[in-house]
Amino acid sequence: MEIAIIGAGPIGLSTAGKLSSLGHNVIVYEEHRFIGIPQHCAGVVSRSFIERYVGSKHVLNRFSRIKLYSPSNISVTLDGNSWFVGVIDRIGFDYELYNKCYEYCCLGVRVKAVNYKKAAIEVNGILKNYDLVINAEGASHKILGKTLNPYVDRIPGVQMDLECKLNNVDLDTVQVFFSRLTPKFFIWLLPLGDGIVRIGLGSDRKPYTRLIYVLNKHPVISKQIGKYRVLKVFGGWILRGPALKAPYLSRLLYIGDSAIQVKPLTGGGLLTGLKSVDALTKAFTECSDVNNIGVRYAKLNLDLSMKLRRQRVLVKFLNLLVNTPKVMDKAFSIIGQSSLLDVISKDLDFDNHESIPRSLVFKAHLAISGFLRALTS
Repeated sequence: MEIAIIGAGPIGLSTAGKLSSLGHNVIVYEEHRFIGIPQHCAGVVSRSFIERYVGSKHVLNRFSRIKLYSPSNISVTLDGNSWFVGVIDRIGFDYELYNKCYEYCCLGVRVKAVNYKKAAIEVNGILKNYDLVINAEGASHKILGKTLNPYVDRIPGVQMDLECKLNNVDLDTVQVFFSRLTPKFFIWLLPLGDGIVRIGLGSDRKPYTRLIYVLNKHPVISKQIGKYRVLKVFGGWILRGPALKAPYLSRLLYIGDSAIQVKPLTGGGLLTGLKSVDALTKAFTECSDVNNIGVRYAKLNLDLSMKLRRQRVLVKFLNLLVNTPKVMDKAFSIIGQSSLLDVISKDLDFDNHESIPRSLVFKAHLAISGFLRALTS
């Protein structure tokens, strides 16, 4: 088949590599001239993801603990005993994927329009026809908005790499701050080593202004950061869902962020996108009729899509807690003083955000008594 892929991010490049290995003729169109730029992602992924897809080459730091802060800065620490999450160099990771299939890529070329019925795209004023078009455009949703146009829950995010001397912060600890400044998301602080820290937040109101305020006025973060020098500012949309249940429209298929295949609690889409690449690859091996590939891909990917949609319940619950800070503060105090913290730490799974609620269900008497005390005390 002749296949056009829109977007040379990790999902588009992985799709190109998998489908070309099956003998299909692929071409990847990327509107930017350089791979991985502009940068959007913080680069936080699980240990299992690093071991399967990355290796040690592009790992900037590894973390064995996550420290969570309530709106009043009551903290609890989840200790994984050994490292379970890391931050990777996304530009380096993307370039490694690009080097494996650069001959299929056209950089600096924007796809302006797609005819999903004819699998045709408009490039440089010329209409080009293919057997299938795969949209891996990322979170910009320029094509998704003109075709399926689904509801998308998303907020702008901004982050900075800073040069500073962190005070009283372990370099193997990720810090997450829930705050009324970020009622729909959170603030993250990632030590990268060698006096470099990455800090960011998601907010639908003036995210850059709020990040500057956090750096200079937040009672915990400002003391930890102290004097700093800004090395880089970057950001983009943070997607919260819901994942498309039917990620196709005739002969136009959607994958990765373009299909909103992200973990709604963090907005992370690398692992979920690559799982969808596997489902799409399998659909190609099982279908010879080009008109049935989208249907088969949707069926193979349905379990993942429904799982991601279920996880939005956690997001809504967390948003509710952030917007009732007294309850969240009390819950943090009780969790820190009870065996609930051991339950959460023991079952911590960065790839599966349902693992913590599931473990709490098995310890329902602890969860119920803890939160009742939070609500009534």
